[in-house]
Amino acid sequence: GAHSQDLPMPDFSPLNPKQIWQLPFQNRNDGAWPMAVSFLGSDRRIAVGDRDGRLLVWDLPEPSDAPPLEQQTKTTGVAPAPKLSLVGHTNGISRLATTPDGQTLISASFDRTVRLWDAATAVSGSAEVTVDHELRDAEAKRSGKKPLADGPGTKVETVAAAHTLEGHKDWIDSLSLSSDGRTLLTGDQSSLAIVWVKLQAYERLTVYAERASLKNLVSRISSNGITVVDLQLALLEALRSEYEYNVSQQIYITPEMWKAVTNLKEQNIFIINQIAATLLPQGYAIELSKRLLEYVSTTNSDLSTVVLSALKFEAKKVL
Repeated sequence: GAHSQDLPMPDFSPLNPKQIWQLPFQNRNDGAWPMAVSFLGSDRRIAVGDRDGRLLVWDLPEPSDAPPLEQQTKTTGVAPAPKLSLVGHTNGISRLATTPDGQTLISASFDRTVRLWDAATAVSGSAEVTVDHELRDAEAKRSGKKPLADGPGTKVETVAAAHTLEGHKDWIDSLSLSSDGRTLLTGDQSSLAIVWVKLQAYERLTVYAERASLKNLVSRISSNGITVVDLQLALLEALRSEYEYNVSQQIYITPEMWKAVTNLKEQNIFIINQIAATLLPQGYAIELSKRLLEYVSTTNSDLSTVVLSALKFEAKKVL
């Protein structure tokens, strides 16, 4: 929460480093140890990925609340528990990086994908995770009891990736993000390196802005033989699906530019819904098409032209 941002961790000193937390991230599978770590916008929020593809997020308490390290490493329930599980990877997490604004976590994996996790993405569900198998077994052994089962674990919220980058054909084991957070470099074990160039992002978003204009939406989605509500839903689905397809491009452009792209989608959704509400849901879809085109021609308020101009202006600065 907001309070976790109030008190930062003590400064790290290379001359006199001090441990504050030891966080168990254990697994029944031999060799499934943590392989990648990253801060997430704050030195109190961290992400850790393991060899099995588990990717968990911790929100650390205030440093003054840290119990003695011996207790953290020998007693279950003492060290902070994870809060989020980022679900999607099916093999080891090899590398993690976070964009400079702290809003996007990037993960590379042996499942041959790179995934983007947006801090603003809504929670998709919940799950139980167990990260202290060895501590549980050791406590049971000391007490002469039978080792505990893995459950009950810690209940965490689950979040799906905002987008998945595909293109690698082998295990991805290297990842680097440029200092401005707009260009990504990944490499795999087939001796292939991929540069995810931000110019491509401007090209893709330019295409999206053109296709997301109300005039182009209406012209490419047929209204023949369907109702107003059918066309309304088809228009909204086209806007949302193409937006989701391009969501990964936000890490290559300025936050202001991405906000403009998002506003384009939201404004057109609002206009479609408002105009559709003035018509009978089971009426002819052609009426909705006509009303939308009339709206664009009479108000001259198609935001896509503004977004297109802004995209072209930023792209020129990249060249």
